[in-house]
Amino acid sequence: MTGISANCPDGNRSIGGGGRIKGGHGQVQLRHSQEAGVHHFVAGVVDVDGPDDPRSVTGYAVCAPLSADQVTTVQQDSVSNSTSPKSQPADCPPGMRVSGVGGSASIGSPNIPLAFESLVPEVDAQNVPGNTVTVTARETNDTDDPWTVRATAYCVS
Repeated sequence: MTGISANCPDGNRSIGGGGRIKGGHGQVQLRHSQEAGVHHFVAGVVDVDGPDDPRSVTGYAVCAPLSADQVTTVQQDSVSNSTSPKSQPADCPPGMRVSGVGGSASIGSPNIPLAFESLVPEVDAQNVPGNTVTVTARETNDTDDPWTVRATAYCVS
């Protein structure tokens, strides 16, 4: 797996982010999209078994000049089994709203190919983020091996 980092400038904190794949002809997938520290965001990718076609991967960070008490990260794991697809919500604490969403998949065997279907925050009728995110992943090939999906809510006050 290859990691791509996007760093926030000094004095800012990562409150969300993501990644983009160009090229790769379907042979590259985002496997992780998570905060990897106070000041940066990482998008992990994996080559799914194909030719080395030209491709690029870009990581993005959403940065804000917030103090540590204004930002929190909440992670929730699904049950570990072979069910696919698998969805997992994560809720921000009371008084905080979603600023970003991340997710990852924990694989019992390195040979289980997984792909994210969605990483989305709930929004109200005016498209304002609420306090819940939901991450959904699926197996790209059926397996009986167990795996989990982790939903990460980036929350701000």
